Amino acid sequence: MKRKSSTWAWREGEVDPQKEHIELRYGNAADTPYEKWDPVSLIGKPENNIFPVKWLMDPLIQAQRDIVNKARRELDLYLLEVGGPDP
Repeated sequence: MKRKSSTWAWREGEVDPQKEHIELRYGNAADTPYEKWDPVSLIGKPENNIFPVKWLMDPLIQAQRDIVNKARRELDLYLLEVGGPDP
């Protein structure tokens, strides 16, 4: 997918779960309630157009690698392609 120019970015970093954030989870909506989905990452409030992202899964573990890669593509889509402070 070709990316359009964006002034937004995301970077791995610390996210305080006590402050404003989004928790990204992975699961099957057809048969599992959201609360039981696996936590993938925390996305913090952007500063200077950069969203901090803390991974809760380890991409070095094969079983988690595919989930993390899917999440990275979603972050690129929603945070970079769509962009803005409230994508």
